[in-house]
Amino acid sequence: LKEGILSGEAGLREVCAYLLDTQLCHFSGVPPTSFVEIAHPSFNFDSQTTALEMEKEMSNLIANNGDEDKNPNILKRKFGAFQKFVKSNDDVGNLGQDLFPLISTE
Repeated sequence: LKEGILSGEAGLREVCAYLLDTQLCHFSGVPPTSFVEIAHPSFNFDSQTTALEMEKEMSNLIANNGDEDKNPNILKRKFGAFQKFVKSNDDVGNLGQDLFPLISTE
C-alpha cells in the first residue's frame, strides 16, 4: 500500500470516493462500491493449523451457533470495500502521467 494509507483504510477510502462521485452525478465514473464485513474460518487459523484442527473448530462453531459465550474462538471478521467489476484493457499506472492534466487528478 501507499505510504500514509494504513491497512484497513483503503476500503473506506474507496467507499468515500464512490459516495463523493454519486454526489457529482458520477463525474468520475467510480463503480458502485459498498463497505462490507466478512467472516470465514480461514481468518482464524495460521498456516500451521492442520485441516483436522480447523474442521474440529468449525464443528464447535456450528454446534454453538456462533455463540461467543460458548465459544471464545468466534469467527474473526474482516472489513473492506466490495466494488463492481469493470472490464479494462490496461491499468492507469501503465499509461503515464502525461495523459492526464494536473487539474483532473487533484
